Amino acid sequence: MKFLNFDRVICLSPHPDDVEYSMSGTIKRCNETIFDIFCLSHGGITDKSSSPDRIDEIKLFWKMMHTENINLIFPEYPYLDSFKLTYLIDYIENKRIDKRVYDAVFTTPHDDTNSEHRLVNDITMAIVRNSPLSVFEYRTSS
Repeated sequence: MKFLNFDRVICLSPHPDDVEYSMSGTIKRCNETIFDIFCLSHGGITDKSSSPDRIDEIKLFWKMMHTENINLIFPEYPYLDSFKLTYLIDYIENKRIDKRVYDAVFTTPHDDTNSEHRLVNDITMAIVRNSPLSVFEYRTSS
């Protein structure tokens, strides 16, 4: 089954586990759509559990889910902050997201209580400006 007849989408994840908590069921069910999951950090800047180990946890999660329609893309920086906003927009736009390849972008909600989730939503809106990409907000646990 395809997600809305889309061939390929990208999911922007502020932290390891955001996409996994929110979208794993959809991703598993829509196995004819490719989901590129771009995790933008090793975790929250104030979260004591943040570390590169969390990246290993999501790799293990997807392996255990036996999900073959995903590609995992990992961060260059351990944390997100507003100072990196311009850099991240440029990085994602010019090095990671070829708008011709994707049908849609999944992002965190604009009204999320987590500031890093709102930041990723802002990044998404900057990336898709003047683009035919569909934008979906997935719900997070915050």
